[in-house]
Amino acid sequence: PLVRASLFKINTDEHLLLFTVHHTLFDGYSFTPFLKEIKLHYNSLINNQEELESPITQYYDYILVEHENLKNTKQHREYWEDNLKNAYPYINIETDFPRPEVRTFNGDTISKEIPIDTFTKFKKILNNENISVFSGLFTVINLTIKKYSNQNDLVIGVTSQNRDFTLFENVIGEFTNFLPIRNIYKNMLFINFAKEVQDNIFNALNHIHLPFDEIVKLAPATPDNINPVYNIFVNPLPKMETIM
Repeated sequence: PLVRASLFKINTDEHLLLFTVHHTLFDGYSFTPFLKEIKLHYNSLINNQEELESPITQYYDYILVEHENLKNTKQHREYWEDNLKNAYPYINIETDFPRPEVRTFNGDTISKEIPIDTFTKFKKILNNENISVFSGLFTVINLTIKKYSNQNDLVIGVTSQNRDFTLFENVIGEFTNFLPIRNIYKNMLFINFAKEVQDNIFNALNHIHLPFDEIVKLAPATPDNINPVYNIFVNPLPKMETIM
């Protein structure tokens, strides 16, 4: 099933709702309006209030907007074709075992936290240079991968919210698009490279309306056992709001 929900009774005054949903229905941000709606409906029920009206704007409206956007993609196609021209098909990092001939999704998780004092100092340096935290961290990731791959020209994927918040802030659905960010290191200072990385991110965001499956057609071909366009991906998770 695409959606599953189970309610567990902890004690008389405490219950636990376990909600599982397929990613094709929800992006990370969608949990914010979803949880807000649960709270509103719950309060209306216990207070015997009238049933809440459905939101005026629905996910179907977003589909219509995207359909119209696809009628005028020439500028976006030209940008991505030029941006990915002669890019190396994938990042080659030496691994413990040979890459299997057939691509799998087997893996593991390694967690690492940045000490708060280190992060605070890092954030202050970025703020002084008008560089966002994400751009700074993404620069660090690029430099780390450059070190282990010996490649100066890197294409790394990121997620981006293709959501017009003036229209779809409270709409539940999958608004995510996947963007390849290409950065070429030219033996420069960290701050200079971080500013260039940030510019590359902004340029990509200006061309977000071309779906990823169309970007794939414009990128260099990759072997069947490697993810198309990029094989390293950075997923910044949205901050979950506390609503209860």
